Amino acid sequence: MLSTRRLFVGIPLSLRLQKRLSSEIAHFEHLPIIPTRNGNFHITLMFLGFINEEGIPDIIEALEDAVVDIEPFEVDLSEIRAEPNAEHPTMIWFAGEASEALVGLRNAVANALAYLTPESKSFRPHVTLAKIRRGKFEALESKPEFDKTLHVIEPVDSIALFESTTVDGKRAYLPLVEFPLGT
Repeated sequence: MLSTRRLFVGIPLSLRLQKRLSSEIAHFEHLPIIPTRNGNFHITLMFLGFINEEGIPDIIEALEDAVVDIEPFEVDLSEIRAEPNAEHPTMIWFAGEASEALVGLRNAVANALAYLTPESKSFRPHVTLAKIRRGKFEALESKPEFDKTLHVIEPVDSIALFESTTVDGKRAYLPLVEFPLGT
């Protein structure tokens, strides 16, 4: 029987930014949320889903080729906000705008892995800070504001193939292989 793994491609974040995001989300921990654990913060470029083990070497090769001509750049993140909207949020994001370099990287990954998934979602660069416990949130008498300006410029010098798994009963996003940009 073939074993499968739940995979995605993303941008790993610096330890400094991860600590900062953990600190920011701590302001909301009294609310009905499920905070993203420190170490799990990333920017998703493409969700791949459940992939057979035997297909992973092809994905690795495709990603190595995809980033060869892409130079390191910076991503600009600027706002903590509720998504999809403030009235009925399901997540808290740290979001930014998609720069030309970031869109180019995302497109290179999508083109390299188009044989796996015809992902048609629009790309909205963000870091998920927490998921909202919808029923409990809706029951709150007074709805909190999540919006906050927080301007951060994060260097992007690699991407990673991550596995979404469970470790000690908790969700973990483990980088399987990291791919330096422009090499």
